[in-house]
Amino acid sequence: MPLKATDVFTPNDFPVHTYIQRAGEDLEGQLRRALATPKQVVSLSGPSKSGKTVLVEKVVGKDNLIQISGAMIKEPEDLWNLVLDWMEVPHSEVAQGGGNLDSSSLGQRRRQGRDSVPN
Repeated sequence: MPLKATDVFTPNDFPVHTYIQRAGEDLEGQLRRALATPKQVVSLSGPSKSGKTVLVEKVVGKDNLIQISGAMIKEPEDLWNLVLDWMEVPHSEVAQGGGNLDSSSLGQRRRQGRDSVPN
């Protein structure tokens, strides 16, 4: 039985169906092949609520995703520091005043809601 839009988009309620496989498009296969290509950055774009996040979660798995909000990025290095923090890879960042911050102090500052680097 085909799903209706109201089966997926349920205002003020949690939907039962959160992903609809699109016949003939093989989006899952295209994403798997793109991700398997060495030395390639994969970008996924589309209209709001079109299934981008759910597609990636289905193919990659929620545990393998790094959730990053654009509000968390003030400088280009912030992106890579968040990735390294997620990977639990030790790293340091040079503060504007020239001192180093280790990854534990950065993680602690982010957890406390202070995402800027001190001067």
